[in-house]
Amino acid sequence: MILAAELVVSPALGDEAVRVCPTSSLYPTIYHETWWLDICAGGKIEEASIERAGAMIARMPYMVSRHLGFVTCGAPPLVHFSGPAFAPMDGPPQTRIQSRNDVTRDLIAQLPRHDQFSMKLYHGITGTLAFQREGFKTTVQFTFEVDPLSHVKIWAGIRRGHRRLIRDAEAIYTIGSAAKPSEFVEFYAANIANAGKVFRFDQDLVTRLIEACLARSRGLLLLARDASGAQGRTFHDVGSWQDV
Repeated sequence: MILAAELVVSPALGDEAVRVCPTSSLYPTIYHETWWLDICAGGKIEEASIERAGAMIARMPYMVSRHLGFVTCGAPPLVHFSGPAFAPMDGPPQTRIQSRNDVTRDLIAQLPRHDQFSMKLYHGITGTLAFQREGFKTTVQFTFEVDPLSHVKIWAGIRRGHRRLIRDAEAIYTIGSAAKPSEFVEFYAANIANAGKVFRFDQDLVTRLIEACLARSRGLLLLARDASGAQGRTFHDVGSWQDV
């Protein structure tokens, strides 16, 4: 039996968190980190930033694409959420909100001339007033995030029927280390094709991204094998953000 595959990424852990994100609030999601952005943008990532007293207080990475004279500005492929990131700000709540709005408008002012700007904002952006004041149209798109909890708490939150399915699967499959990232991507693309759909991303790009995650201990590549030896692969762990 072949299992469905999935691609998820993890928060930085231990010493790696310090090395990757010296100021975590300026890198609130893995999609803000320079190595992820560089791979997804093919080295063409740009960034608006604000400094005060020699220290960065805000940044907003983006990518510019040009096609037939039409200029698009926004997040690169496989950067699901992005937006302005801020260093901690002092003062009462209303002062911090106003400061964020002012800084966000300063970041927007640094964007190059463009015909279209599109970006899904991450969970830390709770208001879009600064974008609206600069003439951008904003809409709401609901999503969900799974907190990086302990296995015990995750298991306790799973519905009883789903727990039964998991227990049944444990009797059939064994989990071990998976093969190379390139083989995982080929397997994933084949599953998509078997479902009558098209794999929307460049396979080489996804392979490089997985290799970079593994090199930084930011994910796990696992293999589930049944008794006959047939296998499915998952690239999986506990979440896609840090310091929530």
